[in-house]
Amino acid sequence: MTTHSPAVLARLGKGEAWVLRRHEEHSIGPIRGELERLMHLDPEALLSRLPIVCEGATEVGLVDFMLETLGGADPSAFGIHLIDAGGHDHALELLEALAGDGYHTCGLVDNERFSSGKRAALATAPLIRLYMAPGGRCLECAVANAIPLNAMEALTELPGTAGPFLKVVDRLQAISTRLGKQSRASLPDLVASFGEGRVRDAVGEAATTGEWFKSLDAGRQLGEFAHTNLESNHEFLTTFRDLVTWAMERVRSAHPEH
Repeated sequence: MTTHSPAVLARLGKGEAWVLRRHEEHSIGPIRGELERLMHLDPEALLSRLPIVCEGATEVGLVDFMLETLGGADPSAFGIHLIDAGGHDHALELLEALAGDGYHTCGLVDNERFSSGKRAALATAPLIRLYMAPGGRCLECAVANAIPLNAMEALTELPGTAGPFLKVVDRLQAISTRLGKQSRASLPDLVASFGEGRVRDAVGEAATTGEWFKSLDAGRQLGEFAHTNLESNHEFLTTFRDLVTWAMERVRSAHPEH
């Protein structure tokens, strides 16, 4: 049986799925290891024209927003599929597995202190385009460091994952805690006491907790906020513009009818 159905792929047992690979010489072989696990969790990834591996849900939401806004189209209409890897190490493993099986792929991961060697190796792989948000170790930190200071309070007021249950005072307390202070002081007061740089770092780190932006919809909010509050030539936006441009050119060159 041949299929392009995600539902069918998700139900196949171990060793039951084989793929026709379109390299210089066509070949057929089993889907194994990391890709077999991906097939059961997110089968659409292996059927897409371009799988983009995102470290987590926040990254999926932000990249989805950037593809729609900067690319001017629904990415799924071009066969672009965003994968929530569920963590840094697994994102790197998926990128390595996809490229090892001949897939052109793109990734957005954090610039963590660990795994720098593996990230560097993947960044030079011919089938991988690897991105990290500039200006911070993670996406939230990069946004907190990029936006104007007068937009920082608005960032703490984005509903994010908390939705209608958002309590800004709890976020202020989390920021203060990262500065070594137990209070719910306002951001201007914290900047006056600790300096702008330390407060930006504290906001970014506080924003990595679950009730800020750890969901697809919240990631889209974060992307829209950055897009609204940054100049078009800011490094943060030019990085994502490059990702979008590369992805759209990749799928269009492979399928010129689009």
